[in-house]
Amino acid sequence: MIVFCEDCGEKNELSAAALGGGRAVFRCGACSYPNAYALKTREKTPSAADRFLDMICGFLGIVGAFLYDRQGTVIGSQMPPVLTREDIVSLGSGLVKTCCHGTSHCQDIEGMMVVISDKHFFVHRLTKRVYAVTVTISPSLPEGLADRLSGFGRGEA
Repeated sequence: MIVFCEDCGEKNELSAAALGGGRAVFRCGACSYPNAYALKTREKTPSAADRFLDMICGFLGIVGAFLYDRQGTVIGSQMPPVLTREDIVSLGSGLVKTCCHGTSHCQDIEGMMVVISDKHFFVHRLTKRVYAVTVTISPSLPEGLADRLSGFGRGEA
């Protein structure tokens, strides 16, 4: 199984021995950060939100991502388990309100980037109500991801 370090974002490949009791516990091979992930049990058919988040999180350098509805709902999340659902709702609310404020002044804005604690939070409007929040260790999205997010609203993603 391939997992990414919560601290540096480095890709780590885990053996079956590191996966036990519904958790993936490992020390990052690059920065030695101790990681512990709760492994989600997936239903047989993943939702469209889960598939979309899987696509985002499949890019190198992604720490996590979630989909947020302007109504105040987290549609789906693949954020590090250290964040509670309430943390993600609060984060989504603040980031989306800020992004909406910018778009009210300039209709061509599709998203924004904010740095919080050495992590880069990209907020991208997918539809009138739904936003994708992608967290990276880099000040730019991985090659190809920005195009996929931009194409989403046009039915290309």
